[in-house]
Amino acid sequence: MKKLYFMALACLALSSAQAQISLTKANSEPIIGDINYIKTLDTTGFEMPNTVIGQNVVWTITNALEDGGKDTTTYVAPATFTNSSTYTGATIASINTGSTVTFYKATATQYEVRGVDGGLYDLNFNSSTAIAAVYPVSYGYTNTDNFGGQMTVQGGGSGPFSGTVTTVADGTGDLDINGVVTYSNCLRVKSTQHITFSLTFGLITGTIDQIIYNYYHSSSKFPLLTVNYQHLVTAGAQTLDNSTAIVSLEESVPTVLPTGIKAFNKNNQEFSVYPNPATNDVNLHLVAAKNETYHVTILNTIGQVVKTKTITNVSGAINEVISVSDLTAGVYTINVKGNTTNGTQKLMIN
Repeated sequence: MKKLYFMALACLALSSAQAQISLTKANSEPIIGDINYIKTLDTTGFEMPNTVIGQNVVWTITNALEDGGKDTTTYVAPATFTNSSTYTGATIASINTGSTVTFYKATATQYEVRGVDGGLYDLNFNSSTAIAAVYPVSYGYTNTDNFGGQMTVQGGGSGPFSGTVTTVADGTGDLDINGVVTYSNCLRVKSTQHITFSLTFGLITGTIDQIIYNYYHSSSKFPLLTVNYQHLVTAGAQTLDNSTAIVSLEESVPTVLPTGIKAFNKNNQEFSVYPNPATNDVNLHLVAAKNETYHVTILNTIGQVVKTKTITNVSGAINEVISVSDLTAGVYTINVKGNTTNGTQKLMIN
């Protein structure tokens, strides 16, 4: 089953600069002809300030590196697509570089998701649309909506799905990217989504959980920064347990580190970890070309740091034993960063 990136519920835009940042229908809702250009970031080199909430806060991101990924989302008339009549009431549609088409319904006061056609899968909200926004949206805004409809997966059958989405504007403040640029008076909107589905009379069942953080600023109609965590689990005839983390920036946001700060090249520090999968301990082996300090970080699937270790002023062959007995079974990322080098690998824990 293809990963179901359900970012449509959080694709809002921002009004012009005001003392109190607010998302409004007049200035924030995408219209036909709009194009959103984004670039994706390597998620292993930095932590996201997800826990920072409240008013007049600072969200700081350091060592954010572009991974070369690009995406373009274009907003067009629904009739552009031959199957548009399937999504009753849609008034605008978007298509991204990956060819996923999302159909929206705009009313006088709110913006709704009517359907998502990903080619290999389809979500038709024919029972109840999913509300993306009830305008205006400003700090302290909260809205919970129930939705449902029919899900179809190529080769996996079809069946009903239902879910909830809770949207909260949980922070205002400054967004600092690598110390290169700071955007003042930003608004963060957090969207938490839970979907359950049952295909082919229960032959395949599953859940999709997603948390999306969008950071808005008056300089862009679309979010400057989007952080998307998704967890897909299926059971029955097809068993999957996939987690993803995607971080993206509006294309014009600079990420280059300022003069005097040396950026590291990702994945140029080779090392090995064994056993992998591990149960109690993992052995880390690397060869340091010169004397320096290494920081070892283990992160879970949503980017949270669960274990750290510092190897101080070493060179040559390095062998370290790291206990992982306190970590739950699953997929992790282990990152080894020196003063000028950086590398990552996947780590399985049984």
